[in-house]
This record gives sequence, structure tokens and C-alpha cells, in this order.
Amino acid sequence: SNTWTKDGISHVTFNLVPDYDIDVMDDARCAEIVVKNIVSGCEKYASTCFAYCVMPDHVHMLVLFKVDPSVLMKQIKGRSAFEINRLMNRRGQLWQPKSWDEPVRDRDYFVSACHYIWNNPVKGGLVKRVIDYPYSNFLKMISKIDDIAQQLFC
Repeated sequence: SNTWTKDGISHVTFNLVPDYDIDVMDDARCAEIVVKNIVSGCEKYASTCFAYCVMPDHVHMLVLFKVDPSVLMKQIKGRSAFEINRLMNRRGQLWQPKSWDEPVRDRDYFVSACHYIWNNPVKGGLVKRVIDYPYSNFLKMISKIDDIAQQLFC
């Protein structure tokens, strides 16, 4: 996005194409491919994903970008689409080209955005408790997020 600054933190959302012919993320292998590519993409570009959640038709990420977001998003969306299409024996577009991003400028928004992302599956009726949803980093990050927020926005 044109608002990007190095070391900027953004809440990014991207969506499946509406006419993708299967509920792709209902297949655990597909959701796991997206998770794997979020983690490996962030590692490759030295970016930090504080919160993520892979939903049936969209993905949320809260990322500290060390490269232009379009570079990281192309990596995550491109690799995951390639692997999912191969797995599902189909071709064509998986993700909508556009990603939405909201800059995170203060501590309160940072913490609330993390909880919003992690709570998405509960709000969407997929699980009763955040802890029961396997395609987020809630369990890994929940105990650290207040300290991280404190350090980032001291």
C-alpha cells in the first residue's frame, strides 16, 4: 500500500476469490498450507507476524513489515495458491489481487487488533472458544502480546 513505511505495522486482510469452486479452507491441509506460508514468508523477509488467523474465505495478519508489504503478500498468496491448486488438482486464481491494510499507530489498537484477529473464528461461529481454533497463532502469542505492545509503543 502507499501508506507503507519500513518497520510499519499493519493489520492486513486478504480474501479468496468469490467463485473458487470448493470450500478450500474446510480442508485442513489447505488451511495449514496458508499458515505455513505466512510463517515462512515472514521469516524469508525478516518480518514479524504478531497475530494471524486463516478463516474459510479470508485471512487476517498483523505484521511488522521489513519489506514493502506487496513483496511479502505476493510471496504468501503466490506460494499458498500454487500449493493449494496443486493439492486440489485445479488451476486459476485463489486469492483476490487486492489486500486491505490498516496501519497500526498505537498500543491500544495493536492489542485490540490482535484480539479481533484471534476472535474471528468465534465471531464467525466456527468455534466456541478462541483456543479451539487451530489456524491462528493465538496459543503461541497470547501470553506475550502485552509485553510486545509495551516494547513497540513505549
